[in-house]
Amino acid sequence: MVYDVSLGDVVITRLEASIGDRIVEAKIEERSAQKYNDAIASGSSAVMLESDGNGENRYRVSLGNLAPLRNCTLEFSYVTTFYMERGVRKLFLSESLFSSGVNLLDAVSLGITLNGVLLKEVIEVKKENVFLQFDMLLVLTTLSVEKHTREDSVVVCLSHVPNSSDPEDNLVDTQEGESAALAAPTEAAPKKKEIVFLIDCSGSMEERIESARDALLFFVQSLDWTYKFNVVRFGSEYVPLFERSEAYTNESLASAKEFIGRLSADMNGTDLLKPLSFVLNDNQQEKSVVVLSDGEVQDREQVLELVRAHTEKNAVYALGMGDDVDHKLLDGLALEGGTGEAEYIDTYNVRRQLLRVLKLMTRPYYCNISVNWGCDVETTEVPRHVVCGDAFQVCGRLEDGTCSSATLSMDLMNARQFIRRETVSVCASAVQEGEMLHVMYASKKVGSLEKKDAVAMSKKYGVLCEHTCFVAEMSCSGDGGAKTCTPMRVYDSTQSAWSRSNQTSQDMEECCECCVEEEDEKPSSPVLVSQETKVTLADIIALQDADGRWDAEKLELLLGIKFEEGRAKWATAAYWATSVAIAYIEKNFASQREDWDLIVQKAYTNRSTVLEARRFLDSLLLV
Repeated sequence: MVYDVSLGDVVITRLEASIGDRIVEAKIEERSAQKYNDAIASGSSAVMLESDGNGENRYRVSLGNLAPLRNCTLEFSYVTTFYMERGVRKLFLSESLFSSGVNLLDAVSLGITLNGVLLKEVIEVKKENVFLQFDMLLVLTTLSVEKHTREDSVVVCLSHVPNSSDPEDNLVDTQEGESAALAAPTEAAPKKKEIVFLIDCSGSMEERIESARDALLFFVQSLDWTYKFNVVRFGSEYVPLFERSEAYTNESLASAKEFIGRLSADMNGTDLLKPLSFVLNDNQQEKSVVVLSDGEVQDREQVLELVRAHTEKNAVYALGMGDDVDHKLLDGLALEGGTGEAEYIDTYNVRRQLLRVLKLMTRPYYCNISVNWGCDVETTEVPRHVVCGDAFQVCGRLEDGTCSSATLSMDLMNARQFIRRETVSVCASAVQEGEMLHVMYASKKVGSLEKKDAVAMSKKYGVLCEHTCFVAEMSCSGDGGAKTCTPMRVYDSTQSAWSRSNQTSQDMEECCECCVEEEDEKPSSPVLVSQETKVTLADIIALQDADGRWDAEKLELLLGIKFEEGRAKWATAAYWATSVAIAYIEKNFASQREDWDLIVQKAYTNRSTVLEARRFLDSLLLV
């Protein structure tokens, strides 16, 4: 049996498996499928947990030789961080923990640690509340210092939350008994901003066009009524969606989705000069231009000269895909276009990286971020950009000594305009003992290391990475009831066990008499259930109108339910449908928050109605 689990932005640090009264805990070693396969071949029960290694925070649990009528329980711990939303710390629990069919008790017990300090030892989280919200006084910058309890190393963690500079909140507060109507935007607005997207459709994009098409659909869906926009496909020639950028309406959005859905890598050559001239020579207003390409283009110097001539009014963002991308061109586009550096994006994660670019185009952000620790510290990566309101952490490790203070410096930008240089100094309140900050440091650092070093750090601090996996083997003696278990191991592999065929209960044999419960005892459901999501995130966001609403009839058809019976008494049909859509997204796609947060933010609703919609969906066992 093989189960795919999505846990969001987490790093697993512990795995424990129990079958009957046998409980074993994992240790981390280099990843390999051999130990798991050998255990299965010998007739032992075995469990393996591994990361997919592609940055999507998905894990696969393989379970083999589970005897009939036996129940296997897996317990794992993971490290994650809070995110910020409107000045409030929040923590999403994975949708995998609450998915339909999971044999879950009334609540989940959590130990919450904030910056290495135990916040609450046990929090009971009911199934209808999958996110935790901490309405506490926020300290915008903190410095935590921790000495490892079992070694001499010290880890420091700098946490910072830039002030949010977002426009006024879209949430519309209502009281029960009042009629809640969506606050539609007015047309008496300032001049609309303009965004134009140029996408390479030359033959070399054949292997990448599908992921680029998906990302562009999310990009366009994440815009709002304050924009004018256009999409231009180019290769040996160019084809624009509109002759001139149009306002963001239901009609233009529908045209854009149809245009993007038909994109294919069917144009020979890569001529960027003509489409870029078409866009930049239209001097109606300032533009933000996004160029996505995977190869060399013709007339590079002429392209850069064109951008240089129009840089006063226009910003050019350059994104590259693939190994053969023209770095000189894209770096030059970003430099001459006034946006700093080009972004080189992974094919598997185009959507998320493209949406981050959209945030930089539309929100105030910080860049040129540096931390002065006052001593030599081996640090995790410092982010290139941080959008105002988002939190970030930088961890550092010292072999000896300690760090009592640090200075954070960064530039505040709005679009391409420099606002000011900010400097924040912070001192640590005390040095504590523990291991949490070391685990946080390792979880952030391990992904950037070469395999040998990553395996060593993974084993030292007990954090799972793409080169390690958890494997548990349970072997039973057949000597009339004596019960022994082989200690669990976690180890590296050059071969993945993912390609094995799924095993069903009919395929499994008993390993011995002590593994079989009484025949009249009914088997219980496994803790993890392999089940595909019926509705994808792309399905549900495609139904959102340009003004942020969801249509009740279309949403009912997609989800296969009727909303009227569950509608909150103070909500209109459109208001209720929008709340249901947001509730469904937050519950089923919590780990993809970066993909949908802009889409949810342009929806006009309030939190109490969304929670009411969540309870309604839970009652139908849909999520």
